Amino acid sequence: MAGIFVGRTAELALLQKRLDRLQTGRAGLVVTIRGRRQVGKSRLVQEFCNRAEVPYLFYTATKGASSTEAISTFLAELRDSPLPTSPDLVPISAGGWPDAFRSLASVLPDVPSVVVIDEVPWLAEQDVLFHGALQTAWDRLLSTKPVLFLLLGSDVHMIERLTAYDRPFFGRADALVLGPLNPAETARALDLSGADAIDAHLICGGLPGSGLATGQAAAGLPRRGVRRSGLGRLQHPGSGAAGRVPRAGPSTPRP
Repeated sequence: MAGIFVGRTAELALLQKRLDRLQTGRAGLVVTIRGRRQVGKSRLVQEFCNRAEVPYLFYTATKGASSTEAISTFLAELRDSPLPTSPDLVPISAGGWPDAFRSLASVLPDVPSVVVIDEVPWLAEQDVLFHGALQTAWDRLLSTKPVLFLLLGSDVHMIERLTAYDRPFFGRADALVLGPLNPAETARALDLSGADAIDAHLICGGLPGSGLATGQAAAGLPRRGVRRSGLGRLQHPGSGAAGRVPRAGPSTPRP
């Protein structure tokens, strides 16, 4: 299963359409992507970046890191990315997120590009001013560039609040809710069919990664063995009702 990307056709098409808009000279766009852990947000966006064939930065925050460490890592990732034509223009450190975003704006190309910030809620935990700094940078520096800004997070409530009425990105961002794989996609990912595919999907809940590995292991048992082992009654953590991502609301962009 390593390296196989399955499904997400609609989501990839939606992101590509947003990127295509930048080809017409339109100002930058923001899309927030939310969903529970291990549902495949980072994998989806990495696949999109690989296919898009435009310069991109993919930065992932680290839980528990200090704001200073987060900014230094962000700048290091920016220096090593295809975005800057002169990496030496990117400083090693910055006094805060406003300076870091200024450095980003200064090296964004005049052609369409993608900037991904993964685990945004962790950055907000580290620095209460992060959301405000991001809003200011977007309004004054980044929105005039042909850049697709993707903000990812597993804290569904916090990401949802990012675009709420009284929050920084109200009216500035589209919202995409990512759910589990459907049964057909699970079957394709595991190369299963019939009852084995159904068993695997019920067990893993359609979650990529470790969820699919759990489903594949269980599907290797005879059906009677699955029932006796108790695996047929188990769900991957978060795959049940308590872990379901809410259906896309009115803020979810239409293809």
